[in-house]
Amino acid sequence: MFNPQPRLPYWSRTYGGFTEAQERFYRQHLPQSGKIHVLDPMGGQGYSLASLVKDGFHVHLGDINPGPLMLAMLRSPEFQENATRLVRFVRSRVAKLRTARPCKKAESTDTWLHKRVIEQLRQYAQLIGLAAQEAPLAYNGSFWHAPMETRFATAIAVLAARMVCCFYTTHNITWLKPGGLLRHHNIAEPLIEVLDKWKQNPLPIPDASACVQPGTLDVTRMNPVAKEFGNSLKAHAVVTSPPYANRLDYTRLWAPEHEVLNAMLPDSLSAVKTGQMGTTVLRHEEDQVDQRILPSCATDALERIRTDGNYWADGYYYPFFRQYAVDLVKSLRNMSGRLRKNGLMIVFVRDTVRKDVLFPTGQMVREFLLREEGYREIDVHKEAIRAHIGLIRKDAHKSIHGTSQMEWWLAFQKGR
Repeated sequence: MFNPQPRLPYWSRTYGGFTEAQERFYRQHLPQSGKIHVLDPMGGQGYSLASLVKDGFHVHLGDINPGPLMLAMLRSPEFQENATRLVRFVRSRVAKLRTARPCKKAESTDTWLHKRVIEQLRQYAQLIGLAAQEAPLAYNGSFWHAPMETRFATAIAVLAARMVCCFYTTHNITWLKPGGLLRHHNIAEPLIEVLDKWKQNPLPIPDASACVQPGTLDVTRMNPVAKEFGNSLKAHAVVTSPPYANRLDYTRLWAPEHEVLNAMLPDSLSAVKTGQMGTTVLRHEEDQVDQRILPSCATDALERIRTDGNYWADGYYYPFFRQYAVDLVKSLRNMSGRLRKNGLMIVFVRDTVRKDVLFPTGQMVREFLLREEGYREIDVHKEAIRAHIGLIRKDAHKSIHGTSQMEWWLAFQKGR
């Protein structure tokens, strides 16, 4: 979800996070007593759900892109309780970095990272024990079970990504492009700067030790489309906001974080762009078996898009929307399998537009969960959204372009 004024600490990113109203919506439905496990396998940086920890909830956060997950990990009570030890570890490793002599003239690059920065990040990875072994960032890879110091030091480097990457913004407030002037000749300075800021305010929640029964925050890579949920336990509630079908490449939104990780663990993230829901990369040809799982409202909309009459509709927009619909329905089915009996499924989605066709994502979710999975709908809220992300320009902030989207807040209880 896009929050134009995110209530995040200094590591705020433009895109992501539930709004305050959405937070109130899911909180009013969550159980208020007992050892409650909450799962979001598409959680991004997980700011809002991480705050449940202070109220004793056990939160399991995942995402297909490990970049934003590193920011989520920095909110862990485990790190807060060991802050002094962790800060000392990072400082000792940064002190061993070989420093480069600053150039007398400004340097620029056409890529996200200057070659000198890549070399230093790889050296830093070795110093913190980040082994580039087989698929360390896989869904149950070695990184997620690595020592606390290694995981924390990696997350700190990702936190510094927008200080060491070279990029510039565009009129679209979510879009970044690679290239520009080198900000720092040595990564030591930005690493220590973000480390000190984290130490001053490590979590956007009160000290977990002050809670009567503090919860836990478990962060690992997940992909509900592929039925990958790490080691997360079965949950009492799934609270999630899947990507929208708007052809927005989320790897570009998180490109600096993604690139820093990829520098430390080369080629470990090559499948993120292809595997993410709503990807602009078509993974497979039309599969009639897959399409059979779609509710009729989705197949009707897909047929209208396919027969639009424009030369790009059948071969470009139709397969994109179809792939998105199949991925979302597969995710719903797989997430349902991670819920306990009588568990809650709370989903925030938007209907998006292909010309005059409003793709009915919300209704598709409702029909699938009610008819195919046997859920009971306990709450629904919807409203038209015209000021949607990517369509408000910095130089024309009062103008709104495009057709309205419909936003759905849906709460269900699992039946059989």
